[in-house]
Amino acid sequence: MACTPSNEYNPCVQQGSDWWFQVQYTDSDDVALDITGATIEMQVRENAKSATPLIDLSIGSGITITDAANGTFLVEVTPAQTILLPAPKSVMYDLDIVRTQDNKRVTLLVGTVTIRAEITR
Repeated sequence: MACTPSNEYNPCVQQGSDWWFQVQYTDSDDVALDITGATIEMQVRENAKSATPLIDLSIGSGITITDAANGTFLVEVTPAQTILLPAPKSVMYDLDIVRTQDNKRVTLLVGTVTIRAEITR
């Protein structure tokens, strides 16, 4: 059975380059939700069963809350991190938030990252 979530995002990333994106956490009516005190985490793995993440981000370590009241945060992966990603290859990731209101874990984004090999070094 195929499953295509509405929160799927499949970027293409160049090894050795910055990879960043902004996220706004909203409800089903597109109203921004307050993320004050929330936990946000993102992991990139070769596959879903890989024991060790290739990249492991959290608030203060690659994830920055930019406007908590309006549910906005920035995800930043550095060139030092992307250079270590296997290329050319596709890897998997997800981005989760643990809400403070009810302590529920919600997957905000999920997808496949296509890694392109760095040419200029």
